[in-house]
Amino acid sequence: MKFTVAAVISAVAASAYAQVATGPTAGVAFAHPAYSDVVSAGNTFNISWYPVAGAVDASKNINSIALMSGGSAALDTVIPNILSGPIPTSPSWYMWNIPLDIATLPSYSLALKGDNGADSYSTYFVIMAAAPGAKTNYTAAPPTTSTPGANNNAGSGSGSASGSDAAPSTTEANAAASLKAGLFGAGIAGVVALLI
Repeated sequence: MKFTVAAVISAVAASAYAQVATGPTAGVAFAHPAYSDVVSAGNTFNISWYPVAGAVDASKNINSIALMSGGSAALDTVIPNILSGPIPTSPSWYMWNIPLDIATLPSYSLALKGDNGADSYSTYFVIMAAAPGAKTNYTAAPPTTSTPGANNNAGSGSGSASGSDAAPSTTEANAAASLKAGLFGAGIAGVVALLI
């Protein structure tokens, strides 16, 4: 059988972006986390979403956001709810203070439960563990953007609907780029091995 590199890359991308939910959603879809997002424990991450066009019975409030990990067929709950209480779907972002004790893993996902009883799932994203002895790096500045596809990640923030779009440090950016390249390369190698 002959396969092109484009076909292999398409297969990897399709499996990487597959979401768990196939039925009704909370009426919102995640802008961030996105598959390319790499964030660090002990920092703040700007979770953002946007309304799903034509959604029936869309949620007005988000009752919970769970941190999940593992395979898309059977996600495990890492943190049942990162929220302290329900929040409205507008504004369309939430600044999450990532705990220091979160382990490095390339297969984290968020499950948002709306007040309509349905869930919306993010794509996989990466959380990098904090260095030994690290301290939290949380601040409380409002985000500058919250649009689909925009880089709405923050290097620090408050764990509520506020934060900033701070750029990662050079070391953090290099580590993130290396991890993403390794994960993508491993995914392509796995698909190629399956196809041969």
